[in-house]
Amino acid sequence: MSDDLRKQAPFLPAAPPRQAIIDLSGSLSQDQVAALEAQAARLTYKAKVVVLPKDFTAADPQQFARQLAERWDVEAGRRFLLVVDLKAHKVRGLSSAELNASGVTSSAISQDIIANNFIPYMRKGDLEGAISHSLAAVEKTLTARTAAVSQADGRPY
Repeated sequence: MSDDLRKQAPFLPAAPPRQAIIDLSGSLSQDQVAALEAQAARLTYKAKVVVLPKDFTAADPQQFARQLAERWDVEAGRRFLLVVDLKAHKVRGLSSAELNASGVTSSAISQDIIANNFIPYMRKGDLEGAISHSLAAVEKTLTARTAAVSQADGRPY
């Protein structure tokens, strides 16, 4: 883990945890985490969602998310990282190059996935719904892109 990231967030594991949902805030119940883990297991990409402790906020949330993505090797394969900062009311999503090429771009993340799927649920205080709908929106973007490519080449599958 980079020294800056380690200094800012000593509570984060150096290696990526096996679980997809890392709730360091204790905001989600065990049942909610289990439901989100089950949803993540069905996705066609690998998701990591980190909910930061309630008393923590990163000095630069975007840089913090980038450093964590680099440390946890989010760039490899079909991976997506969502970092939720409850104290600062900020959320950052980062996708691998493969997801980016499949339509999960920075603008899709900020203008669609976060704006239309995360924020509306968080405004209601529904963290589980915000995460669930965001993960589903990434999947929908990937599925739509795959369907469009399949139709474009004239092959039925």
